[in-house]
Amino acid sequence: MFYTAICDDELVYSERAKVLLDKMLDEKGIAHRTDCFSSTEELQAAMRRCDYSLLLLDIVMDKQTGLEFASELRRAGSRVNIVFMTSSAEFALDAYEVYPLTYLTKPVDPIKLRRAVQMCLERMEKQPGIVINDRKHGQVMMEYDDILYLESQKHDIVVYARDGQQYVFLGSFEAFCEKLPSDTFFRCHRSYSVNLRHTTRINNREYTMRNGDLVPISRSQYKVATEKFAGL
Repeated sequence: MFYTAICDDELVYSERAKVLLDKMLDEKGIAHRTDCFSSTEELQAAMRRCDYSLLLLDIVMDKQTGLEFASELRRAGSRVNIVFMTSSAEFALDAYEVYPLTYLTKPVDPIKLRRAVQMCLERMEKQPGIVINDRKHGQVMMEYDDILYLESQKHDIVVYARDGQQYVFLGSFEAFCEKLPSDTFFRCHRSYSVNLRHTTRINNREYTMRNGDLVPISRSQYKVATEKFAGL
């Protein structure tokens, strides 16, 4: 899922950017959600609940500017993709000190925005993750850390994501599991594979996942499962 946050205290610009962004992602067949905020305070609160793929930040805003907010994110170690928007070019040099993807002048040009989104997608493809073709949402790019666990249901594979979404696609469960990093994912049952980083407990031949779901562990895999959990 491609999550975008647009932060601009001028609603007309954020709404235009949202329309353009949603249209181009729909055309690419990429599952997405775009949220708009009028202040960095609102955005910061939302970022505690959502891992955004891309931030479109207006540089000049009341209270805290987009540039100040981006600087705070970078000092905190965030590597989120950032694109700055502004009606003035005077801050361009300062903006590049926080390593944005690019810098757009308002009103946002559709072609330049498309290039910025493509840059973000290409950068995400280089990050550790996998692309799936969900039956409902289309092509979805998922970082490994966004996956809680996977389940095989007849000929379908179900991915249970950290944000509560479920993604379903046709495929070989065994072949798909082989693509996942073995130091992170463990096939604890013939029909289940878990992201060990999101397990919180092991008991009665079950893993308890971070969201509270219980994932069964086969009898033959229980010893290995306990060893892997103890090694976390």
